[in-house]
Amino acid sequence: MYLEVVRMVADWFAHATNGINAEIANVPRDGGDSAPTSLVAVLDETRSAILALKRVPDEQATPFVFVWVPEDAVYRPVGQAVQDAPDFPVAAVYVDRDSNPAAAVRDGAYVMRAVRRSWNRLNDNLNVASRTRNNVVIRNGNVRMRQVRVNLELESTVASMGLIVTYSVRDLLP
Repeated sequence: MYLEVVRMVADWFAHATNGINAEIANVPRDGGDSAPTSLVAVLDETRSAILALKRVPDEQATPFVFVWVPEDAVYRPVGQAVQDAPDFPVAAVYVDRDSNPAAAVRDGAYVMRAVRRSWNRLNDNLNVASRTRNNVVIRNGNVRMRQVRVNLELESTVASMGLIVTYSVRDLLP
């Protein structure tokens, strides 16, 4: 379940039409604020070692959004025809190596609004296929979203803010 959920969210965020970069231009901004730079990547902990190493390699361009599971997931009892995880958290955080931390925080606020907009679209009933992988389904009931100040220390970068969505996930072939 772990790998599938993280990758479904990360792949959605990277999508050319429904992803974060597509939403950045639609986010209203305060007068005088320039548009944030488009993301160079959406990375996740199953395909990138950044979180495990607690550092962003010099060759990794920024800004990017990083997707991972920040807390324990809660599973219902085993031995059933399906396995449910009614509390499955997924986090997305904006990471920038901007030399001006205030600018990185400002841009992060705008980008995270674009993340929220993209995430809301993923949860539409029309996008069930995008929420299904390897017989693991992100269910569309009781989805909860919260904004968090991120305590993610990645060497020489600003991880300004993030969102955590708690899903109900079902494994159809446990």
